[in-house]
Amino acid sequence: MRREGGLAVIALCAALASTACGGGSSAPAKTVGNVTITGTLAAGSVQSALVPAARPRVISVANDQLYCVTFSSPPASGTATADSSGNVSLTLAALDVPFGCFILDSGGSGVATLFFSSSSASGETVTLSGDADLGTITVDPLTGLASATLPQSGALATTPSSAACPVGTWSVTIGEYTCDSSCTNGCEVGSTQTGTSTVWIAQSGPGQYTASFTHIGCNSGSHSDVPGTFASGTFVLGPFAEQEVDQDVTCTHSVTASVTTNSACTSTTTATSTWTNCGTCGSGDNVCSGCGTQTCTGSIESMTRQ
Repeated sequence: MRREGGLAVIALCAALASTACGGGSSAPAKTVGNVTITGTLAAGSVQSALVPAARPRVISVANDQLYCVTFSSPPASGTATADSSGNVSLTLAALDVPFGCFILDSGGSGVATLFFSSSSASGETVTLSGDADLGTITVDPLTGLASATLPQSGALATTPSSAACPVGTWSVTIGEYTCDSSCTNGCEVGSTQTGTSTVWIAQSGPGQYTASFTHIGCNSGSHSDVPGTFASGTFVLGPFAEQEVDQDVTCTHSVTASVTTNSACTSTTTATSTWTNCGTCGSGDNVCSGCGTQTCTGSIESMTRQ
């Protein structure tokens, strides 16, 4: 049995909203300079703390897309399609402005979240002081992760103080789970662990948002370019699909999440996620297990805006 409860709750973490969150300035928008981002998409295995072991595969990245979006208000975004060799070039109004990127397939669906890595750290949000060649961008569609070396013109970034709620990067403590044989993170069977995640949210248009979330738990993984909407103080993410294999049965869970933040947009006040087609319902980082007919609702312990 492969448990996916953590990913559902991560999804709910991405659902953040408040009518009183920051970024309410009415000052005229500042003109932002362009940067050109180049690189070569290449299929491979991305190893990190999120993925305990490399799992090789052969896929084609031709016609995949590099999609980037800024934390600015209004946001700037751009998409560029890779050629038959994986080469891609994207020009974006993001000079000295925090932004992040996803890899999309030829149909525009999310394949992976791009992490920028230096010798000592990695992150989803970066600023560039000039054009950047990322070199090889390794794309792992199995784990939902992509990785590129942080360029000399780049620096890892946190959420800017001017970012409107719920835009930004969030640190999440989901809840506990008991490690069993279904877990793939190398934990000791029988031990009690705590599931955590990071959530990255950007605005893609009026009332429209895109999010990625990366989970560390019984089964670790990542989702990218997940759509969300914001209205009347509530951010709703989904529904989106999570597939699970329970012994010889494969089922698809439909997941919808809804979260509200405090007035300062620094932490959550309420957070729920709803899963369908579950075998059993749990709590913490194991909300939905197995395949069946139950609908499960979960919550998280805490999350803070970084």
